Amino acid sequence: MSFVLGREASRDAGIDGRIGHYRALDGSEGAPLFLDLDGPHAMLIVGKRGYGKSFTLGVVAEELARSDGVAPVLIDPMGVFETLATTANDVPVPATVIDEPTVTPDSLDPRSWCSVLGLSPMSGAGGLVWRAATESETIAEMQSQIGAAEASKADRRAAINHLEMAAGWDVLDADGLDATALAGGEVTVVDIRGKSIKLGFTFPADASVLRREIHERIQEENRAASSGAEAFAAAFGQSGDAADPEPKGDGSDKPE
Repeated sequence: MSFVLGREASRDAGIDGRIGHYRALDGSEGAPLFLDLDGPHAMLIVGKRGYGKSFTLGVVAEELARSDGVAPVLIDPMGVFETLATTANDVPVPATVIDEPTVTPDSLDPRSWCSVLGLSPMSGAGGLVWRAATESETIAEMQSQIGAAEASKADRRAAINHLEMAAGWDVLDADGLDATALAGGEVTVVDIRGKSIKLGFTFPADASVLRREIHERIQEENRAASSGAEAFAAAFGQSGDAADPEPKGDGSDKPE
């Protein structure tokens, strides 16, 4: 007799991974215990320090890596899984540890770019970023396209400055990770330990992930950019041009 956590049906119903066994009241081994790997789950592992929380999660990661049709990604904020790729019990674990992760700029779709920069797609700067993200693969290409766009100088400057800020995060690189790199059968460990955290992520196209300090910095940059644009417009009597919510153009690629 065995049990599969997260599944009411038997083991034959789908992919699972062994995580141990039940312990009887007398301390002896009970029935084998498995974890359902055939569908999404939210799981919480709790316990005192030294009671095996990281070890348990490592066992789950190893079982995921050895399962067909699963591409596990493990975000490691403390560096405790750097040895996951070593042989366990003479059985190799298919795993790759990435200690300085970056992602390709074109991994973000236009809406995600606007979201991560804190720009509304309907604003002048946001519209420029949206268009550039649709047609470019690198931050430099995006900035070049925005610089040549038919839009107000204030909007172009704000969009380019936001992209310059993103380049300074050191998490976006043309040679970084993309969905294809994370789609293999092995477990990918993204090591983000240390005070200077490198961010690695994978998420749906309509979602965004921000560290708190980055989010706060974006808000400060947005306020500064907005104040600068208003001051520029006031100084040169171009308030109508600077406040234009959308870049000029034929409007064919304006976000919906």
